[in-house]
Amino acid sequence: MPKGKILVVDDEQIVLTAFKIELEQCGYEVKTALNAKEAITLAIKEPFDIIFTDLVMPEMNGTLLCRQIKKISPKTEVVLFSGSPYEVDLQQDEFMQAGGRDEMLRKPLGENVLVQVTANLMKELEYKRVFVQGGTHGPSKNSGR
Repeated sequence: MPKGKILVVDDEQIVLTAFKIELEQCGYEVKTALNAKEAITLAIKEPFDIIFTDLVMPEMNGTLLCRQIKKISPKTEVVLFSGSPYEVDLQQDEFMQAGGRDEMLRKPLGENVLVQVTANLMKELEYKRVFVQGGTHGPSKNSGR
């Protein structure tokens, strides 16, 4: 049984592949989307515990995607990453106002950064399920809705 369900959104296939391999090796179920529209379609069909999204993408950036995801699935944690530090600095406040996490990952990621951030978020989600919402202990049960 997977440790949790994760969606990674980026317009670069190489980034999607790298994230997917690293997270799957740690036991997570990982889906990928090449754009925000595809991510929204996936989020409507199934709940995710965590969504990692690139900031700079064609048609819809990570901040706008976060807003849409939070409407669909308010309990899903959305984490922004980018290779453009200037853009992250400009968007950080707006991203957090949209419901995104304050962790902003900068590409290229350091060794084990993705794994550590994911593990910490999954522990936080589990804590919320067990102690805040009165749920049961166990793998990902984020209904997202």
